[in-house]
Amino acid sequence: MNSSTSKLNDNYRELIKQMEQRSHERMQVPLECRVTAIDKRQPDSVRVVENISRSGILIRWTSAGQCTALPALGDMIGVEMVLPVNHSFDPRTWYCSGEVVRITGPEPGAEPTVAVKINSTKIRKLHVSANRLVN
Repeated sequence: MNSSTSKLNDNYRELIKQMEQRSHERMQVPLECRVTAIDKRQPDSVRVVENISRSGILIRWTSAGQCTALPALGDMIGVEMVLPVNHSFDPRTWYCSGEVVRITGPEPGAEPTVAVKINSTKIRKLHVSANRLVN
């Protein structure tokens, strides 16, 4: 009976290990971003990126003076972040579009987070609507 319990514990540990593995390393980058609902007519909003990987973005859905409506699972959104200034290039933004795959919160005293699976990315010149992210 002890060996079957041990085998069950080993299987459980292996399952937990697989669940915790991420396909891409995450980078903690607290940047402001402009979020746009692609398939709905909603105004843009400024939020904060918590972390980024090659395949996804986690966004903290801040509510400072803005509408706090959360997207729904499966919604397509665009996320635009201003890239650090480089003297060799004009100011640029990184635009990603993707699908909302997870929403957590809101919990008392915390803001909700929205996880987005990235479908496509582009580097663009900084334009007027993204300029408010710089200031």
